[in-house]
Amino acid sequence: QDSWKTTDRLTINAGVRVDFVRGRSALLDKTLYSSTNWAPRLGFAFDATGDGKTVLKGHYGQYYEAILYWQYARSLPGWNDFVGYAYDPEGDFCGPLGNCFTESSRLVYPQYQVDPDMKHPRIDEWTAGIERELTKDVRLSVTGVWRQDKNIQGSVYPDARWEPTEVENGVTGQPITVYNWANQEESETTPLLTNPDGFAYLDPDGNVLGRARAERKYKALMLMLDKRFSDRWQGRISYVLSKAEGSIDNSGANTFGASTVFQTPTRALINAYGLPVYDRTHEVKVFGTYQIPKIEVGLNAYYRFLSGTNWTPYQRYSSRAVSYPLSSGRQPLLESRGNRRLDNESYLDLRLEKIFKFGSGTDRIAIYADVQNLFNAGTVIDVNERYPSVSIANEDVEFGSPTEVIGPRRWLLGARWSF
Repeated sequence: QDSWKTTDRLTINAGVRVDFVRGRSALLDKTLYSSTNWAPRLGFAFDATGDGKTVLKGHYGQYYEAILYWQYARSLPGWNDFVGYAYDPEGDFCGPLGNCFTESSRLVYPQYQVDPDMKHPRIDEWTAGIERELTKDVRLSVTGVWRQDKNIQGSVYPDARWEPTEVENGVTGQPITVYNWANQEESETTPLLTNPDGFAYLDPDGNVLGRARAERKYKALMLMLDKRFSDRWQGRISYVLSKAEGSIDNSGANTFGASTVFQTPTRALINAYGLPVYDRTHEVKVFGTYQIPKIEVGLNAYYRFLSGTNWTPYQRYSSRAVSYPLSSGRQPLLESRGNRRLDNESYLDLRLEKIFKFGSGTDRIAIYADVQNLFNAGTVIDVNERYPSVSIANEDVEFGSPTEVIGPRRWLLGARWSF
């Protein structure tokens, strides 16, 4: 990584990072996953007016994921079959209370093969912006961002064959297509960890039913107004207008090998593309600090407004309706991904802080009081997405009912010693 000042007005920042990632099994005494990743980065800053008050900036970079156990975990030995049980008074497996069950489904868990050409997940990012000094204390910046996930990983069954069928969509009452696993016994022992984008799902005659679409994109426009500390106050106001879309969510680790969403076309093809959970269309943040004279107490405020998160109804069908051993593979999305949005969120946090200096050194003790969620907003931030209901703590929660709300108003008293 280097910074090169080519002229008095233009600075180039360029570099490259290389990662050698390996996933190895001590028991098998061999490397199961290997990838060498070259990630270039190139940026510039240009003084447009020559007086340091207007700067144009741009950047391109590639950012690879770390080496994570779940990228190759299922290629290790020691996994147990996934077995489903159904209640049966005359079943072979009985608990201490007399409830008996019988095996209803089984998915063989062999060691997965790893595609030798599987690429490591990364993000490509482009940014471009302009920063302008409005006064000696105030700056305005406008930045555009575009990101795209590359090399999304997942697992598939290359030898599987699928038969389309229809079930009733409980939300709309209309039929919805799902897929039965037509040759489970012949194909369940050859799963593959790979980059599934473009993977073809075939019917028993070898015809293509559809292809996996493994992608996620993000674009945003950011505006930021900064005032540095002067005249006893400082502040920042920012606004972000953004859009995320794709066939995988952005609520966790969805881009590497742990994802099973591409194992069945019921999940990979039906209503799969759309808006992920955390597609926040609008986001406003306001930070402010004021140093109260005479008593020299800092008053700090943090306000944020965010568009609500997205959610999607799904329904779990029985293995008799959809031939697939795992319940997750019998849960098609009933609407396009992220079709519904929760209410907007709005919060205000405050802090009062008093700093005491001791002696002639750097020792300082700060006493502070925080109040979080000052207006005590009880905003719903999660709901039950499963139709018609789900059991939580032995209670039935109806479809669309709240399952989580933002934490209530909270007071916090604390002290900090700096030396």
